[in-house]
Amino acid sequence: MSPRSKGAVVVGIFEDETAPGAGLAAGLEALRREEYERAVTLLEAAAAADPDDPRPPTYLSGAYLAVGRPVEAEAAVERALALDPDGFGPHLKAGELAMRLGDLGLAEDEFLVALRAAPGGSSEFDVARRWLAITRERLRHSIAHGASLPSLSGPLLRWRRALAGARHLRGSRAAQSATGRLNQPIVEEDHR
Repeated sequence: MSPRSKGAVVVGIFEDETAPGAGLAAGLEALRREEYERAVTLLEAAAAADPDDPRPPTYLSGAYLAVGRPVEAEAAVERALALDPDGFGPHLKAGELAMRLGDLGLAEDEFLVALRAAPGGSSEFDVARRWLAITRERLRHSIAHGASLPSLSGPLLRWRRALAGARHLRGSRAAQSATGRLNQPIVEEDHR
């Protein structure tokens, strides 16, 4: 095949973007170069050309997010998960999408599935493990932040004590032990 001056993709040899598989390769190259609008166009074409391939919608999710289209990103992830429910890529992208949309619990679940789908010791395994660690750290911070509610003072404090019938727990051993348990690392069990 002869290379075109515009739109040629290098994958071992020069390929036409209309050749089977070339749209996906060109879309991935556009993503790598941060040409997100172009990546969306190429990946949409690749998804239309092979509707049973989970890779185009998997990568489309990130491209859609980059161009400010979160609804389409979510639909692309759902399509990728429907095509490959046990696949590493769809679950990794679903976790990334959940993180960017602020759903840390869902992100953790998706990264766990991606971790289980990745071969041990592979780069995919390492990527999923890093994302899982980042997610869990953010979860710990959000739990710790949520636990540090403002202290009550004045009439509210007296009202709380009257309702509770007990002394205020601030600084007590019970409060410290409860906080200590929240800050411990979460140990994931393998249930395969």
